[in-house]
Amino acid sequence: MQNTYLIFSFFGLPKSPILYIIADSHYVMEEEAEFSLEVEYLTKDIQGIGGIIKSEPEHFSVEEIPAYEPCGSGEHVYISITREGMTSTEIVEKLGSLFKLQHKDIGFAGLKDKHAKTTQTFSILIHDEDLNKLANSVEENLKVKVNWFKRHKNKLKPGHLKGNKFRILVLHPNPERVIKQAEIIKKVLLVKGVPNYFGVQRFGLRGHNPEEGKAILFGNRKYNKWLNKFLISAYQSQLFNFWLSERVSNGLFEKVLDGDVAIKEDSHGAFLVENQDAEQKRFDMKEISFTGPIFGYRMKKPKGISGEAEQRIFDSEGLDLDILKKAGLKGSRRSGRLLIDEISISKVNNGLMFEFTLPKAAYATSVLREFMKTGGL
Repeated sequence: MQNTYLIFSFFGLPKSPILYIIADSHYVMEEEAEFSLEVEYLTKDIQGIGGIIKSEPEHFSVEEIPAYEPCGSGEHVYISITREGMTSTEIVEKLGSLFKLQHKDIGFAGLKDKHAKTTQTFSILIHDEDLNKLANSVEENLKVKVNWFKRHKNKLKPGHLKGNKFRILVLHPNPERVIKQAEIIKKVLLVKGVPNYFGVQRFGLRGHNPEEGKAILFGNRKYNKWLNKFLISAYQSQLFNFWLSERVSNGLFEKVLDGDVAIKEDSHGAFLVENQDAEQKRFDMKEISFTGPIFGYRMKKPKGISGEAEQRIFDSEGLDLDILKKAGLKGSRRSGRLLIDEISISKVNNGLMFEFTLPKAAYATSVLREFMKTGGL
């Protein structure tokens, strides 16, 4: 297996027969081949273009869009870093070692893919330090590029970003032949949106993260607090994908239903759909979208057909509220539809270059799979 990084020492994992590694910023059991995301395509009736991504880190470029700019004063230093071949957690470890800081003194807004060229901001709790020397030290010791640095009053925390800009090369031997096909798929996705699946990175190279998360949730496995939370979250993500794939398969991706829990695209406020005809008009105008379950004991539940669909998944997994409460899973709702304003596709010598912007928590691979239809990404 390529580009792996042992995490026993960093996260204090038990020395068990199960070996966990970092791959694509996530924790998985060591296996031989890549996991394929088996969920329904929205554009299943349109032939995919094929191709390969991530053969080189620079072929998959991602840049964070910050939620706010640092104010210029405070005890935290925000530092924008461009790097390749390292996970976000590896950067945290290296920064902690360099400046003799605990991990709680270092912040970042979201995990980023290891096999990518990534521009991401970190916060470091440093009071008295020449910032120019700090930046030079980071570049020299971490072998990264420092783009800018500035002080701020609070730590950078998960979710403190608007989204991410992507520039992704899909390697293809004949880009001239497939670009028209890509443009056909693009037109559909810009009108209908994209199923907001969690990407394969969430589940590990062979998809065992959810299995481990379920075992933890039911008390059959236990690691440290951080890894327990991460793996259980992967399990919740898998159940969301099950739900969304079923909705797409049933031809309900372009509809809102009475009883849906919908979300307003501007304010993200959630509400129960009580007048399907009226809300369908808002849906078609891209003002609202339906949501799916991130199961928890306080999650807002849908009614009618939508409620029945979620309950079937909940029951089939043997879940109950006591299990969720014991694990502290409050739950939430996730938009089932990912709206994209523009997707730029251009021919290059060795393939097609895709450029687009996504909101936070959305996966670029969930967009590209509709174009490529190659299974695992």
